[in-house]
Amino acid sequence: LFETVLEMDWQTPRPGLGGGVLDSKTVANFIINDFFAIAAERSIAIQEVPTTPWRILQLLRMVAEDVISSRTAKQVLSLMIDQAFQAREQMKATGGVGDGEGGGKGGDGCTGTVLDLDGTGAFGPSPEEIVEANGWRQITSDAELAALTDAVVLSDEYSKDVEDWKQGGKRAGKVVKFLVGEAMKASRGRAAPRKLSRAVEESLERHTAATTPVQR
Repeated sequence: LFETVLEMDWQTPRPGLGGGVLDSKTVANFIINDFFAIAAERSIAIQEVPTTPWRILQLLRMVAEDVISSRTAKQVLSLMIDQAFQAREQMKATGGVGDGEGGGKGGDGCTGTVLDLDGTGAFGPSPEEIVEANGWRQITSDAELAALTDAVVLSDEYSKDVEDWKQGGKRAGKVVKFLVGEAMKASRGRAAPRKLSRAVEESLERHTAATTPVQR
């Protein structure tokens, strides 16, 4: 599975990104820490998990491109596997899929086998469909993040923290981290973490006339 996902990543370039979006460590960690763990929780063998390398690739690329967080990716994987089981069982009940090779179509319209892990057959909703259905897409727009962080920085509730930031020093860095956390809460966990931190610093600089802190 690990090698197949990486190979697919190189062979299927994304517009403007080319191939090789993922790094091997990210793929390995996800498979070992999340994929294997979810299979173990359901007491099923790895080869019996009703998903495909292509869908694992789709999911990991969504993380790499800041569409979702790594934490959300685990939730998506869990739902994807559970709903794939349900879809597969429904198709078996109606005679659409057998227990061996051949027969049936997956949730994405691909013909394949029940336990197909070669990327040609998948059951249930795709990672993107699950993300959209649950409203889990991260906020990555610069304008949206600016509006979110401006609201936090300009709030009377955090005026003391902003004043501390103006003083610079080690306290400034702690303030930024604190305000990032508050902005994340305001976004209900949907703000892209890496971009949010930068947006908070830009909001602080934009709305204060203080000298830039020495250390943040």
